[in-house]
Amino acid sequence: AEPDTDEVFAQMTLVADAN
Repeated sequence: AEPDTDEVFAQMTLVADAN
């Protein structure tokens, strides 16, 4: 199962916002 680019980007954005 390959992760969707949009979903991964959204997760990275949340992580970046959390930092």
